[in-house]
Amino acid sequence: MFLDEPTNHLDADAVGLLVESLRRYDGIGVVVSHDRGLLDVLTTQTVRVRAGRIATYPGGYSAARAQWNADADELRARATHASRQVERVAARLARTRGQRAEAGTQISTRARMKGPKDSDARTVSAKARVVKGERRLSKQVTLLGRELSRAQESRASIVVETERGRSLFVDFQRASRRVLLSVQLPVLKAGERVLATDVRFQIERGSRVRLAGPNGSGKTTLLRAAMERCRLPAAEVLYLEQELATPAEVQSLQERTRELPAALRSRVFHLLAALGASPERVMASGQPSPGEVRKLQLAWGLGRSVKLLVLDE
Repeated sequence: MFLDEPTNHLDADAVGLLVESLRRYDGIGVVVSHDRGLLDVLTTQTVRVRAGRIATYPGGYSAARAQWNADADELRARATHASRQVERVAARLARTRGQRAEAGTQISTRARMKGPKDSDARTVSAKARVVKGERRLSKQVTLLGRELSRAQESRASIVVETERGRSLFVDFQRASRRVLLSVQLPVLKAGERVLATDVRFQIERGSRVRLAGPNGSGKTTLLRAAMERCRLPAAEVLYLEQELATPAEVQSLQERTRELPAALRSRVFHLLAALGASPERVMASGQPSPGEVRKLQLAWGLGRSVKLLVLDE
């Protein structure tokens, strides 16, 4: 059994029924999901696909995450140690090269500045000592150069992935209007089916409203009706619909993002990276993943400092 995001768009009751059914399934199951609770309940092994590599961990999501975070910490520690080793060897090499250059200068100086009282034997003996020291330093430079190359190769072999996803700071500008949304409907319909009657409500600035109900009760229909009556300009609203954009809409969003002023485009890309997506990949892809599209939509709206967020799933 292969399940790709099986809990998407399901209400709480349906998720509960699905989970209980899957727990009784005794065959082989593979599930792709961002629902961490579902993964912890169902899975006995976790396969992680990241940066072109696949790794397998025992246990559900939480256990696997703890293990790959520990592995990442160990890798970063190894990388730090290797970098410090490169710095230490490079510093020793620089000092030794300086000493060798100084020894070479001494050889040249002694050859030019023999005093009238210096005997040939004394001069030859002193010069021999300096030459011997210079040769020793040259050998050390060669050995340290090889050691530095090995240390650099060792550091280069440790690839530490760039972590995407971090804390978000969302710029906020207070809406000038007190009432952002006002709805008065004698009847709310989905096709010919009546969902509700005498629908009256308004959304004021500063409000945080949760719209709850089982599948088919009319939540999305109500949101769409509300958006048709929104008093704010379209540029000040982020309406994130439940269904993802079509390929043509995705291409249009990419083009509009490229055409943004440089400062605003940089902010959108910053938010996109903070949400865990690569801006370069998302903008270059002819077919971004559904998650990448959703993150670009969020970054687009948050980057423009909209006054009203309407988020459907």
